[in-house]
Amino acid sequence: MKLKQPATPKQSVVVAKPVAVNPTAAKPIVAKLVAPARTQAPAKVQHRATVNLNNALPPGEYWANAGSTTYSMPKQKTKKSKQAMWIALAALAGVFVLGLGITGLIFVLPSGKPTAETIDPARNIQANANDSATEGRQSSAYETSKGTARFEDLKPELAKEFTPKIKLYRTTIRRDDRELMFLNVFVPSGQHAKKSLPVMLEAPAGTNLLHGAQVEYPRPQTEFLPFTDEGMITVSFSLDGSMPQGIDPDAGPVYWNLLSTAYQKFVASDAGIANGRLAIDFVLEKIPEADPQRLYVWGHSSAATLSLLLAANDSRISKCIALAPITDLNARLGELLTEDALQQVLPDLRGYFRDGSPITFVDQLKCPVYVAHARDDDNEPFQFTQAFVDRFRKAGGNVTFQDLSSGGHYQGLLDASIPKAIAWLK
Repeated sequence: MKLKQPATPKQSVVVAKPVAVNPTAAKPIVAKLVAPARTQAPAKVQHRATVNLNNALPPGEYWANAGSTTYSMPKQKTKKSKQAMWIALAALAGVFVLGLGITGLIFVLPSGKPTAETIDPARNIQANANDSATEGRQSSAYETSKGTARFEDLKPELAKEFTPKIKLYRTTIRRDDRELMFLNVFVPSGQHAKKSLPVMLEAPAGTNLLHGAQVEYPRPQTEFLPFTDEGMITVSFSLDGSMPQGIDPDAGPVYWNLLSTAYQKFVASDAGIANGRLAIDFVLEKIPEADPQRLYVWGHSSAATLSLLLAANDSRISKCIALAPITDLNARLGELLTEDALQQVLPDLRGYFRDGSPITFVDQLKCPVYVAHARDDDNEPFQFTQAFVDRFRKAGGNVTFQDLSSGGHYQGLLDASIPKAIAWLK
């Protein structure tokens, strides 16, 4: 049973090993969160996965076009093959029930409403502090890959005029394991002296923090434009472990295998820290106009989480902006830890929640930080950001906190905070 195969696939994701899930191990889950308010444009690529989930489908390649999860089933010619088909569908139904059970937490986290339960941020912070892990790593994935990374030159002949004042370059970082990182580099038009322009780095936003993401091209999101209008070079970089756009838990084992593989790649990149550090290396090696003393990072929502992680793990970042960040994954997503079946799809969640949380790294976050959050944000709880800021200040951190009474999670927050953040940078 195959999904319709496209004529010329542009991108593939191959599952390294099958994921075994026992549907009977899943507990009933009440979905308490809503879908993200922020969405990305539909993907222009197709994705491939080698799937073998609980023998629900035979090993092989399954195709899904972005925006569609329609299966194309061949006609069955024999009674035996029909029986095999029904057995496979019955097994698939069991996995599908599991998918429906966990979807409320997986597919919509963390960009949802807070749970009805009153959560004490201080309690979760103390739990993280008492964890047996070290107080933050220095991105071991980066140390492993930096020696083999190959940076592609910016090619003026391929630059696009993004606006009359901005040139857009699309480039890549290649590694020996053949993983590709994609970068969108926005450079103010005209001639500029060496080391004369500040640089703003950003990761893709809008994920559930359980996988990475690609950077959109040739029509990227444009929240960064206020920074380029101020004469900054802006570099958007992809995160390992991206998920196909348009495929969701309704696709059954295809989705769960893709998610498991994407999650493991994302965790292996230290929740994107390695990607950010390689992007900094690229800037310093390939953009002579970049001022190494003015390397900034910013982000909104899930990208704000990474901006804090990157600033804490790379001293080359001189200032950090985090708008509506998720600062404590254990507090925000800890309910996932109670689902035994989910642990098989997303291994070592507890360790990832620790190592992927900015709250773990407050003691080594040394650069000035600008944080903004609206109290009426119904996607990311304001109280967790307040708790993070309080702890950061207690640790001696330099933080400016814009506490907004309104603005919501997205556009209102950006409109109210980005101009003030730019003034803060100066």
